[in-house]
Amino acid sequence: MRVFSKILFTIGIVFGIFGIREYIRDDAYRKASIVVKATVISADVKPNPFKAVGSIHLLLNYMHDGVAEMLTYNYTEFYSTNNPLPSFEAIKLVSYYVRYIPKEKKSDSIPNWVIVSRNEKFDAMYGRTWFGHMATCILLGFIIKLFSSRRRKNETNYPTNLYE
Repeated sequence: MRVFSKILFTIGIVFGIFGIREYIRDDAYRKASIVVKATVISADVKPNPFKAVGSIHLLLNYMHDGVAEMLTYNYTEFYSTNNPLPSFEAIKLVSYYVRYIPKEKKSDSIPNWVIVSRNEKFDAMYGRTWFGHMATCILLGFIIKLFSSRRRKNETNYPTNLYE
């Protein structure tokens, strides 16, 4: 059991290193990226008759380093009789923003992502999933180590031969 707890501690430390790496990468991207407003050129709304989910395919136009570029953006949206899928006119009224790295700030340490969102702020996880895995593994390793040492102490208190 001690070996298993040590393995869990080691895996937890590795997950923590991955979380730190992801936090640094997301923060570098946030600092180096810029946000521009995109306009909707076309929208294709397809309801799924078997599920209450509709697929929305957008063609967006935005300025990337002074050059007009087009980008396709796909997402799904739940719909019901009370909350129908949006029409093309309603989609055109929504503001979409594109976040990207300008050419002068590109480097190997910063990822070259293009992110589309409905607001200007950067919604990153900042390594939360890796830190959660780290905490889970270290906590499980600690619990296993605690209970295995208690069991070992209880086993040594009992006599090995009952007829002595």
